[in-house]
Amino acid sequence: MRKFRLNRRGFTLIELLAVIVILAIIIIITVPTILDSMDTSRVSAIHSSAEGVAKWYDEAVVADGLVSYDQRRLSGITVDANWKCIGTLANNQSQTDNPEYGGKTFADMAGLSRSDIKLDGTPYSGEPSANNVTANTCSSIRSTRNGTEVLLVAVKGGRFDVSNAQITYAFSSAENGATK
Repeated sequence: MRKFRLNRRGFTLIELLAVIVILAIIIIITVPTILDSMDTSRVSAIHSSAEGVAKWYDEAVVADGLVSYDQRRLSGITVDANWKCIGTLANNQSQTDNPEYGGKTFADMAGLSRSDIKLDGTPYSGEPSANNVTANTCSSIRSTRNGTEVLLVAVKGGRFDVSNAQITYAFSSAENGATK
């Protein structure tokens, strides 16, 4: 009598469907977590950039001896606690007085890109909080006796933009960035 052997070379349809279902469950669980992590990192990155711009400005003023502490004039920022749009500031130093900064905009000097940072709009007003940040608020800077503060607002679709937020922004003096 002949014995027949079953052909066990491949997977059965049930086995393939089981693997597909398991992979689908893993994807459904991990994709939202990955997207949340990406959004968190974008908020953290815009906060780090805001801190970096404030620190750069303070160090540039002191290290380059551009002006005294009480008469900061780099890009027209004075110690008056009034916020100014970063996009409207230009360097007041001539190319011969300061070849490193002469002829550049503040955004250029601070390494800010219009494709990532909202430079035009209405200057922020008040103390750092979410209350006055709107879709029309520009990235702003102010100088106080306690130091420089920076607000960076992300451009929609830029590298700091958080997917489900209308506005992504960060203050240099706050603990971290935020979204609205």
